[in-house]
Amino acid sequence: MIIVDTDFLIDYITNKQAAVKKLELYIGREKLYITDLILAELTYTIPSPDVIESVIDAFEVLIFDESAALEMINILKSFQLEEPPPFRILYNSSIALSKSLAILTKNRSLYSRIRGVKIL
Repeated sequence: MIIVDTDFLIDYITNKQAAVKKLELYIGREKLYITDLILAELTYTIPSPDVIESVIDAFEVLIFDESAALEMINILKSFQLEEPPPFRILYNSSIALSKSLAILTKNRSLYSRIRGVKIL
């Protein structure tokens, strides 16, 4: 079960072959998700109703709920002595951790700062 991050999804939609090949490894084999924030970023970046509708049909959209909020608190506590990653990384990681999901992303260095997040 995998969350597909915005950067990776945009590369897939714009037919960048590395992203297409990698995502095709998981299509049909893994349940694929996006978060509500990823959907919002995608809508802002690619304001095409047809593309957005296709994404909504292809991916289950996960929302930031109470369990994700509790995960974010734990993540933020671990960064008391240093600057935490950007909010979008915290947000998506909180959802991923709360649902025991991996994240397929090109932002490996940012997500790897959060303990317990599985990155593909």
